[in-house]
Amino acid sequence: MSNFDTIPVAIKQQLMSMLCEQLEDAIFILDENLRYLSVNPSYELLIGYKEEFLIGRPLGIYAAEFLSEAEQVILKDIKKNLNEHGFYELDFSMANRYGQNIDCHITYRRIYIDQMAYHIGMLRDMSAVIKDQKQVAHLLNYDQLTGLPNRKVFLSQTSDMLLDSYQEVVLVRLNIDRYRNLASLLGLMVPMI
Repeated sequence: MSNFDTIPVAIKQQLMSMLCEQLEDAIFILDENLRYLSVNPSYELLIGYKEEFLIGRPLGIYAAEFLSEAEQVILKDIKKNLNEHGFYELDFSMANRYGQNIDCHITYRRIYIDQMAYHIGMLRDMSAVIKDQKQVAHLLNYDQLTGLPNRKVFLSQTSDMLLDSYQEVVLVRLNIDRYRNLASLLGLMVPMI
């Protein structure tokens, strides 16, 4: 038997189980009623609850009547899409057990084993990516030295104001001579923290 032959099913299942346990993405398994059956360590770490606490609890951890209106809408949407399509995907922000807001991308898939429905969920923490995107957007639209909106923002806001206004509008634009020289000089004088 060479290394390229198929591996036995038991070893394949063990390898897949170990992969799920060590994966950085948070993975969880729900029953047909969207109650927790299993979670991996990344899921425990991300939301702040141990698997022992979650087992048997509904998605959202608490009964639907105790969830916020927004959470109830999301839960209904999840159920509807899983029933109709067997798949659901969403980007949203949630608070974990410790009150930290986490920007997430979540994917649900319905699978059947022995005619029993299970839902596999994968939750990816996108907080760092979103923070980086916001920082890049800020750098593209604001002067790094003064923190003031740059020309691009000025032109965009001016255009919006002119399109939305039915009255006469007066624009005053000030220009600082040799601003680049001043900015480079002041930039050198800013103390490093």
